[in-house]
Amino acid sequence: MIITMNFKAKHSDEIGFYSLFVYLFNVAKKEGVDGKLCISGDYTELRENLNLLKLPNLITEIDLVDSENYLSPIYNLEKNGIIREEPREVLSCDCGQVCVPKGISLWNPKRGMFSEGVSLCCNSKLSVEYKTFLQTAPIEFLVGIDKCIPACVIKEINNTKSDYTGRKLIISRKIKTKVEYKMLSGNVYNIDNDLINYLSPSLFLNNVTHIVGGRNLIKHSVLFSYFNQFRDKKPLTFSLLLKVVYKGEESLADLVYEFGAEVIKRKLLQLTTSTRIEINISKELFKQK
Repeated sequence: MIITMNFKAKHSDEIGFYSLFVYLFNVAKKEGVDGKLCISGDYTELRENLNLLKLPNLITEIDLVDSENYLSPIYNLEKNGIIREEPREVLSCDCGQVCVPKGISLWNPKRGMFSEGVSLCCNSKLSVEYKTFLQTAPIEFLVGIDKCIPACVIKEINNTKSDYTGRKLIISRKIKTKVEYKMLSGNVYNIDNDLINYLSPSLFLNNVTHIVGGRNLIKHSVLFSYFNQFRDKKPLTFSLLLKVVYKGEESLADLVYEFGAEVIKRKLLQLTTSTRIEINISKELFKQK
């Protein structure tokens, strides 16, 4: 099965985003396998746009997975010693949104959580705190990656794997999250929503062999493969495609009305073969033969 990384349906109005879906359905059709879109949030607009493009409506509703369904895979991680309770020195803000290991530079500041030691969520100065968290054992990648598309991404993948190897990843948060987990010790932790994203497909999708996402999801892809290896020993293929940004006022419906669904899909699919990280497009693209 080929699936997308879990993404938020709020991006459904971004025309360039549909290059990922066109690519997924094209590969699924060629390989004769099922394709699924993993979605969080209200996907009404997404469903309408898939219909406009005459793409199958194969949406997998992450939000409809009951939070209790996550307890079993998290329990298996605990039982097998993959996650454990340990104290950790962290940098945190007053409201708890920012909580990162002190001295470890794996956080991407582009996510906009803090800058120069000050949080952007509550405008407080980050302070050092020593607290017990739920975290992984030292990370070890036991299953390799079968293939990366484009091939140049494998270097970034391997560099990121090297960065995480031997690290202990904090998977609980100080703030309230959608899933609470009670350890065998009786202590209760709020599970980081990122971990939930990594576990989501494994709750109801079997035989996942191929993951589709954007080039900005290198870290997520690596950690997805890390947690997936404890339930499936098969190497995964990752397609991490460039970001397509549409620089125009038209909606997807406007473009489909003017050029037709097949032209839109063909042009978006052609863009996915690029090794670039990002590309801006306009209406002119769809006028080209």
